[in-house]
Amino acid sequence: MDLEQLRARCEARAEALGLPHRFSTRDLRDAVAELRGRPVILRPLSTLGAVDAPCGIRLETPDADLLFHEEATSPLHQNQILAHEISHILCDHPGSLELDQDTLRAIGFDPTLVRRMSGRTSYTSEDEREAEVMASVIRRLMYRGRESPPSRPASGAESWDALFTLTAATSVLAFLFQLNLERERARRQIRLRVLTLGACVAAMTAFFAAEQFTGRSPALYACYVLVYISYLGYTAKDFLLQTWAQSGRSARRSQRWGLRTTSVGCGFALVYAAYKLFALVSIGLGPGLVPDHARCSTPLTPLRCAFSVTAPAVSVLLITAGLALPALLWPLSRLRRRRWERNSFDALEPLWREVTSAVPEVVLDPGGTGADSQDLGFHLHRRVIEINDCVLALRRYRQVPVQEAAAAEAARRGTAGTPGGDAEVEAAVVAAAVEAKRSGLPLGGEEAPPAAGTRSRKGDLPAETAWLLLVAAAHARRPAAEHAGAAS
Repeated sequence: MDLEQLRARCEARAEALGLPHRFSTRDLRDAVAELRGRPVILRPLSTLGAVDAPCGIRLETPDADLLFHEEATSPLHQNQILAHEISHILCDHPGSLELDQDTLRAIGFDPTLVRRMSGRTSYTSEDEREAEVMASVIRRLMYRGRESPPSRPASGAESWDALFTLTAATSVLAFLFQLNLERERARRQIRLRVLTLGACVAAMTAFFAAEQFTGRSPALYACYVLVYISYLGYTAKDFLLQTWAQSGRSARRSQRWGLRTTSVGCGFALVYAAYKLFALVSIGLGPGLVPDHARCSTPLTPLRCAFSVTAPAVSVLLITAGLALPALLWPLSRLRRRRWERNSFDALEPLWREVTSAVPEVVLDPGGTGADSQDLGFHLHRRVIEINDCVLALRRYRQVPVQEAAAAEAARRGTAGTPGGDAEVEAAVVAAAVEAKRSGLPLGGEEAPPAAGTRSRKGDLPAETAWLLLVAAAHARRPAAEHAGAAS
């Protein structure tokens, strides 16, 4: 089965899981555990100094599935390894890894309890290839969940009168609660808002009816407006807090700007609500506190116009612009993202070719080196993962003298401790490891540790790609003669 057919099958299987729009590796773990009715336990694995050891292991025991992931690699790579092992469970692979009893005891398990075992080493077998494609599909779904809005839009009511305005505001707020809060807490908050809305609607209906039967009493009208403005201000406050909170979690810059613009609009709505409450006090205590006979000559004069006219107008403008901004900027951001993916994919190719020439078994699709223009992100993700796989596979060839010499050279140039300097050191170590693997040099000596900052990098594709682009650029600056000399 070719890669595209296998990928289509994995996408259908991932769709059948019914995962939410935005989910994490642990959410996936919990969904699989619920599906199987048994816990899935994650544990770190250290293969430092081991030859041809798997960077991920899945053990099936009578009571649980245990997933071990290499800890001496980046967070993005660790998540890929975990997704790979979870995919073995989803695909119900029989397990083909054989480890001796000493190794099993080293990771803390009695070998007599193990039913099935799989390990992420290479993609030469059909099961390993399917699990890796499934893991890549799952990771792409995670990226899209962070980068794009859900396909189910928020529903609301049209603003026909005060009652429908409050209902619409409550509907939008309920949607934000579902986005920002845990399920049970969101339900409690929504239930509270619905009960409050019901009480406000009942009170407004009573005041409206009473006003009609008492000759349009100003006091009853003031009570009617008081209930309306109080609930609207209460909702605007919640709307401000929820949009601001969501903006802090949004991965898209346009969405962050839009939500923060909406929050500012809610602030102007609160100013308007405060003014209306003050005006109601004026009605209750008698005329004169808020003069209403003068017409507005400008948006700010007389002063009451700044609150009664300008504040609500600016509020509506900012809220509308803020909610529309992500949709307007989304096509532009997608074009920019696709250009970045294409440029990054091409820039990583020399480094990818260099390391995979020494470890060809980690290449998922040996026959295809190009990228499909319709899904550059998937191919970039694969290129980043395969480079990381090679770095792990070459760890026994990472030489401390090479790392120390490269670090000294970086210090001499004044780049030590910087991302560029760390990348130069890593490029030298990787180049020497590739040459040592090709030359068949005997393994010996102390193994050089991973690059600085490997475990602390953000576990997303842009952060990992940015690091590898620095390494690729440093690798490209190294003369061919240095590659051979570094390993000798």
